[in-house]
Amino acid sequence: MGKVASDPVSQMMCTEIFPLVAKNHIARMPRPKEVLVRTDELGNVVQEQCRDTESISLYSTMKRTLIILAILDSKEMTESMLASLKTIVIAQRDTRL
Repeated sequence: MGKVASDPVSQMMCTEIFPLVAKNHIARMPRPKEVLVRTDELGNVVQEQCRDTESISLYSTMKRTLIILAILDSKEMTESMLASLKTIVIAQRDTRL
Protein backbone atom coordinates (compact mmCIF):
# COMPACT_ATOMS: atom_id res chain seq x y z
CA MET A 1 0.00 0.00 0.00
CA GLY A 2 1.40 3.48 -0.81
CA LYS A 3 2.63 6.05 1.69
CA VAL A 4 -0.73 6.71 3.31
CA ALA A 5 0.39 6.96 6.92
CA SER A 6 3.67 6.66 8.73
CA ASP A 7 2.59 4.99 11.97
CA PRO A 8 1.39 1.36 12.15
CA VAL A 9 -1.97 2.19 13.77
CA SER A 10 -2.90 4.61 10.97
CA GLN A 11 -1.75 2.12 8.36
CA MET A 12 -3.89 -0.61 9.92
CA MET A 13 -6.93 1.69 9.99
CA CYS A 14 -6.38 2.66 6.35
CA THR A 15 -6.07 -0.93 5.20
CA GLU A 16 -9.37 -1.70 6.93
CA ILE A 17 -11.27 1.42 5.85
CA PHE A 18 -10.15 1.88 2.22
CA PRO A 19 -11.61 -1.42 0.94
CA LEU A 20 -14.94 -0.57 2.57
CA VAL A 21 -14.94 2.89 1.00
CA ALA A 22 -14.09 1.37 -2.39
CA LYS A 23 -16.87 -1.23 -2.18
CA ASN A 24 -19.37 1.43 -1.12
CA HIS A 25 -18.36 3.73 -3.99
CA ILE A 26 -18.54 0.93 -6.54
CA ALA A 27 -21.99 -0.12 -5.34
CA ARG A 28 -23.43 3.42 -5.30
CA MET A 29 -21.71 4.97 -8.29
CA PRO A 30 -24.25 6.42 -10.72
CA ARG A 31 -24.12 5.81 -14.44
CA PRO A 32 -22.28 8.57 -16.29
CA LYS A 33 -25.07 9.67 -18.63
CA GLU A 34 -28.65 8.94 -19.54
CA VAL A 35 -29.68 8.53 -23.16
CA LEU A 36 -33.29 8.39 -24.27
CA VAL A 37 -34.16 6.79 -27.59
CA ARG A 38 -37.36 8.18 -29.04
CA THR A 39 -39.16 8.62 -32.32
CA ASP A 40 -39.49 12.15 -33.68
CA GLU A 41 -42.49 13.59 -35.55
CA LEU A 42 -41.14 12.22 -38.87
CA GLY A 43 -40.85 8.68 -37.52
CA ASN A 44 -37.05 8.75 -37.25
CA VAL A 45 -35.38 7.15 -34.24
CA VAL A 46 -33.24 9.73 -32.44
CA GLN A 47 -31.08 9.79 -29.33
CA GLU A 48 -31.68 12.45 -26.73
CA GLN A 49 -29.19 12.95 -23.91
CA CYS A 50 -30.48 14.08 -20.55
CA ARG A 51 -28.37 16.63 -18.69
CA ASP A 52 -28.37 16.06 -14.95
CA THR A 53 -25.53 18.21 -13.65
CA GLU A 54 -25.86 16.95 -10.07
CA SER A 55 -25.54 13.34 -11.20
CA ILE A 56 -22.62 14.17 -13.50
CA SER A 57 -20.84 16.01 -10.67
CA LEU A 58 -21.39 13.09 -8.28
CA TYR A 59 -20.11 10.66 -10.89
CA SER A 60 -16.95 12.74 -11.45
CA THR A 61 -16.22 13.00 -7.73
CA MET A 62 -16.74 9.27 -7.15
CA LYS A 63 -14.60 8.45 -10.18
CA ARG A 64 -11.70 10.54 -8.84
CA THR A 65 -12.06 8.89 -5.42
CA LEU A 66 -11.96 5.42 -6.96
CA ILE A 67 -8.85 6.35 -8.94
CA ILE A 68 -7.11 7.49 -5.75
CA LEU A 69 -8.15 4.31 -3.92
CA ALA A 70 -6.88 2.22 -6.84
CA ILE A 71 -3.52 3.98 -6.66
CA LEU A 72 -3.28 3.35 -2.90
CA ASP A 73 -4.19 -0.36 -3.08
CA SER A 74 -4.59 -1.68 -6.60
CA LYS A 75 -4.93 -5.34 -5.60
CA GLU A 76 -7.83 -4.72 -3.22
CA MET A 77 -9.50 -2.38 -5.71
CA THR A 78 -9.25 -4.95 -8.50
CA GLU A 79 -10.76 -7.62 -6.25
CA SER A 80 -13.60 -5.28 -5.21
CA MET A 81 -14.44 -4.34 -8.79
CA LEU A 82 -14.34 -7.95 -9.99
CA ALA A 83 -16.63 -9.01 -7.14
CA SER A 84 -19.08 -6.24 -8.03
CA LEU A 85 -19.04 -7.17 -11.72
CA LYS A 86 -19.55 -10.83 -10.85
CA THR A 87 -22.59 -9.91 -8.74
CA ILE A 88 -24.05 -7.89 -11.62
CA VAL A 89 -23.48 -10.68 -14.15
CA ILE A 90 -25.06 -13.29 -11.87
CA ALA A 91 -28.07 -11.03 -11.22
CA GLN A 92 -28.58 -10.43 -14.94
CA ARG A 93 -28.22 -14.12 -15.70
CA ASP A 94 -30.76 -15.03 -13.03
CA THR A 95 -33.34 -12.55 -14.37
CA ARG A 96 -33.06 -14.11 -17.83
CA LEU A 97 -33.78 -17.64 -16.59
